[in-house]
Amino acid sequence: MEQDWTGIVMALGVLVLISTIIVVVLVQGAKIARARMTAVAAQEYRSLAERYETLAASGAQDLRRTAEAVEDVRARLDSVERLLRSVE
Repeated sequence: MEQDWTGIVMALGVLVLISTIIVVVLVQGAKIARARMTAVAAQEYRSLAERYETLAASGAQDLRRTAEAVEDVRARLDSVERLLRSVE
């Protein structure tokens, strides 16, 4: 009778050990997957930030050019107004 119980206890011990190993492997796999997703998200965020900086610089240049063009139009309009006043 003793040998029957020792075999069962040994089999249960091995089963618990294997189950524990499987759980640890799954948990570690999930942590690795989460770390990879975080790294990918961080890289995408950096890429988005770089794109924003490029677009912001381009927008600032466009705004400067537009302001210069508006100033040029104002100067021309002022000269046309002066010319019209002098003709009257």
